[in-house]
Amino acid sequence: MVRNVLVTVLLVLAGIVGGVWWARSAAPPQEVVVDVEARRYAYDPPVLRARQGDVLRLRLHSTDVVHGFFLEGYDLDARIVPERPDFEVWRPSEVQWAEAEKRGELPTKTEPSVEVSNLQGVRRVREVVLRLDRPGKFRYRCSHTCGFMHPFMQGELIVTPNYPFHVGVGAAIGLTLAFLAWRPADPSRRRGASS
Repeated sequence: MVRNVLVTVLLVLAGIVGGVWWARSAAPPQEVVVDVEARRYAYDPPVLRARQGDVLRLRLHSTDVVHGFFLEGYDLDARIVPERPDFEVWRPSEVQWAEAEKRGELPTKTEPSVEVSNLQGVRRVREVVLRLDRPGKFRYRCSHTCGFMHPFMQGELIVTPNYPFHVGVGAAIGLTLAFLAWRPADPSRRRGASS
């Protein structure tokens, strides 16, 4: 009996480990391009979804007034001017936009894109690139006062590991193998079998 329980536990664990391995090997990172439109008190889309390991390319636009885009957890802030195809982006832990403006350090030339990990100073770009290296929920919010409802202008980036499905399949395979291991090979050895 103890041996059967041990075999069951080992087979289920092997299935779960196999499911995690399958998840890591079966889901290669993807490049996700998202156009985020900022307008008074809302972002469209309000929720961004991607998987851990994906590369997220954000293109930010405003339709009405100057907005900000501060992404918690990724040290990223942006200033989005209405009807412009580009925006200014910086790392708030390293530089403040207002200070850079006072010193005359704001860029005048637009770059096609910049990766957040390579971002230094204030840059003007058409898109910002993030490597989503960790799962979690990361709030983004307007960081430039845009009106009386400004504090409520928020959205969410959800970065998910793709484990649950694969782990479930692995556990199901492990349970199936455990069932087969418990089942006697000889039908006459089953309980209650008549001779």
